[in-house]
Amino acid sequence: MKKILSAVVSATMCFSALSSVPVGALGTDMLTAQSHVGAALPDSGECGDNVHWEYEDSVLKITGTGAMSGYSMSTNTPWYSRRSQITSVEISDGITEIGACAFAELSITSVSIPGSVTSINRGAFASCRSLKSIDIPENVTYIAAQAFCNCSGLEEIYIRSPKCIVSGSAETICNSYSTHGTSFRGTIYAYAGSNAENYANAYKYNFVSLGDAPVTESTTTTTTTTSSATTTTTTATTAPKESTTSVPGVTTATTTIRIIFSTTTEASATTTETTSTTTETTTETTTAETTTTTVSTEPELSDEEYALRGDLNHDGAVDVADLVLCQRVLLGAQPAEYSCDIDGDGVTSVFDLVALRKIILRSM
Repeated sequence: MKKILSAVVSATMCFSALSSVPVGALGTDMLTAQSHVGAALPDSGECGDNVHWEYEDSVLKITGTGAMSGYSMSTNTPWYSRRSQITSVEISDGITEIGACAFAELSITSVSIPGSVTSINRGAFASCRSLKSIDIPENVTYIAAQAFCNCSGLEEIYIRSPKCIVSGSAETICNSYSTHGTSFRGTIYAYAGSNAENYANAYKYNFVSLGDAPVTESTTTTTTTTSSATTTTTTATTAPKESTTSVPGVTTATTTIRIIFSTTTEASATTTETTSTTTETTTETTTAETTTTTVSTEPELSDEEYALRGDLNHDGAVDVADLVLCQRVLLGAQPAEYSCDIDGDGVTSVFDLVALRKIILRSM
């Protein structure tokens, strides 16, 4: 019995850091040592199908087109060994998605995000403790869970799109979090009535309005021509269509109505040559496409739901043995037939260790 208690205490101490580092490097020292002993640190490489990275003079540059690669842990990023040297990230125009955990734990003080980016994935900037301010452009319509989690120095975040969905819970944007609670002392700047304001209100975060959201104007064009006499019927057509946004799990309906009226007059022929002039008026009215989105947050699982997923070894209890087993699967030391997807996001990552640890703490 004493041996069991000793093992529980030891394992709990090993994982205590996870409460403050959501994408922290489990077994970081061991993995880093194995990867870079006697080898020069890389200065460049690939981080997506058409995406390239390069490190120079404390700046990490991301260039290319399309989506960046996503990583289950920050330790898996190719620039992780330089995390304390990187103070700035520059993302070039053409990149569309910032990968999961891509810049987690870096010592960055600034980051530039181009207008081509549409989504910031899970844990992308987690534990960037030196980052004080970030401006997210209007084309970004999705910020995934824990994207700015545990950014202790973050004072202000600008979200330019009124339709941008901030997913997850209070941990998505916060200075710190633990089993005792989540805190954010900074301020969220966004348009009045935006999804970002709804997020700030939901977790009682400081919010400053940027004013009313810009209104997209529709235009009407009238064309008048003179032609020979013809006869034209009046037609009206309505063409509905449905499109799906790039945000996972959110579908929006779009309807475009086009009404065209054409009116002409035909002159009757007589024995005397007569020329008739008619006026053809075409009025085209196009309605602006309207997109309706719903703020969605990922609800936290109940204790009972967590417990069902937490008993990895099927011994009827959720304890440190399950925690150790999940760690071994992540490190590749245990066959992957064990299901370690504790948080139910479809991916086995360090977030599952955090969720499993919460279950064990609640049961103590």
